[in-house]
Amino acid sequence: MLVGDGNQKNLREAEWITEIFEEPYIKAYVAGNLDAWMGAAGFDAVETREVWWLHQVTSGVKPKVASVRAERVPCSVACSHGGH
Repeated sequence: MLVGDGNQKNLREAEWITEIFEEPYIKAYVAGNLDAWMGAAGFDAVETREVWWLHQVTSGVKPKVASVRAERVPCSVACSHGGH
């Protein structure tokens, strides 16, 4: 996954920029850490790179989840619910 957004580190250092934009969650975004959020969401190999001064691109890979094998349930159990 790639996320392009404002550079959190530089926005923290230039707080006046957060007053210009009328984004409702900009202060929470600036105070947070996108790398940590993506890690908490299960992404691996999370990396953020600065693009110019005001932007950042964060990438991460979501590992494949092993498929869960369905168990066969005997009809006597499955069919007993619902009275049919």
